Amino acid sequence: MADDVKDLREDDAEGQVPSASEPEASEADEIRIFRSELAKTQEALEQAQAEAEDFKNKHLRALAEMQTIRRRTASDIERAKNQGADSIVLSVIPVYDDLRRALEIAGDEPAKIIPGIEQVRETLKRNLEGLGIQEMGKAGDEFNPELHEALTTMPTEDENLKGKIAQVFESGFVKDDRVIRVARVVVYAD
Repeated sequence: MADDVKDLREDDAEGQVPSASEPEASEADEIRIFRSELAKTQEALEQAQAEAEDFKNKHLRALAEMQTIRRRTASDIERAKNQGADSIVLSVIPVYDDLRRALEIAGDEPAKIIPGIEQVRETLKRNLEGLGIQEMGKAGDEFNPELHEALTTMPTEDENLKGKIAQVFESGFVKDDRVIRVARVVVYAD
């Protein structure tokens, strides 16, 4: 019978309202849960701050690298321009040397200068061709307004000559398909 009384007391205890000490225990559990959640949140915040700092450092390094690339590229472009100018100057220097030699040979006799001048012209022509620049606009060529500038016309009765170049005042030059300078010419016309 004592066991029966004990069982009845346990059954009554299950249906009873919690005692005053039990709410304190649940508050303590809640505080422990909040503290645990707070610790996890603080840990996540610290991790996010560390990642943000890492991304910031990577961003700053990328910006510095871009500035270095820009400076290096600008320097390379300037060097290439200078090398291009040097190659052009180097192709003209022999013409200068030939003119100097022609003048030295001519002395007081102007007739001696003609072979020197012809040599200078040939040297310059070879140098221009070496750069891919071709002369255009020769007497007898068909007049083309995209390649030639007609300074004036010259009358002719010959139908075969009409529309052709009679005389060249300044040669024209092309590189590949690009006109560098149009030829200035006189054209045969009616």
